[in-house]
Amino acid sequence: MTICADDIDIRPLQTVDIPKMSKWLQNPSLLQYYEGRDRPHDESLVQHRFFRKEKTKRRFIILFRHEPIGYCQVYQLEMI
Repeated sequence: MTICADDIDIRPLQTVDIPKMSKWLQNPSLLQYYEGRDRPHDESLVQHRFFRKEKTKRRFIILFRHEPIGYCQVYQLEMI
């Protein structure tokens, strides 16, 4: 399923996204907000962390004019 609106597309994460995700997750400025700067992700770690089959999570790439600009995931929260 792909969602399109003007210049923005949101589509499911695909294996072709592994190099881009790895590049993003080696950037210290981004890593300070995601698992800390001491945990860069190579392509193998991206494959392991983002391509596991999980019933409760859906992972997406956000594109602007067909260029990847971000990642998002959707999952159901547990109510306590």
